[in-house]
Amino acid sequence: NQPQLLDHQEMRLQFEHGDITLYEWVPVKIRIHGLMKIEHLQELQEMFPDATLEFHGNQGPQQTLGGFKQIDFDTYLTLVWGNIEIKMDRYAELVRDLLIDQWAWIQDRSHRRLIDDTNAIESLRVAEVANEFAKGSKL
Repeated sequence: NQPQLLDHQEMRLQFEHGDITLYEWVPVKIRIHGLMKIEHLQELQEMFPDATLEFHGNQGPQQTLGGFKQIDFDTYLTLVWGNIEIKMDRYAELVRDLLIDQWAWIQDRSHRRLIDDTNAIESLRVAEVANEFAKGSKL
């Protein structure tokens, strides 16, 4: 219900060593904030090679307490990767891929579709339940 200028979605996942925020309905940006070992940072840098890294505090082997357990880590950082500006391009790409997948099935019925009648109907059912819930009806 927001104006397009304000339209945005965020999903935040919280973990023992930090949190991850995904931006937009189909995520096009990620923010990872937390404590990690150097080898995990290296894996993330391979997955997100052009990510922006912001290091907080001292670097090197450290320990802290979390959830009544000792947490060993080498770095406390925030990693940001992606660009919200590409969201409409990504949405168009997904629709195009869906049409290509359906067309492949029309031409060859042995093609296994990513979206078929089973999961499409289930998605519609979930959307209808969410819509009724949003209207305030008793389920």
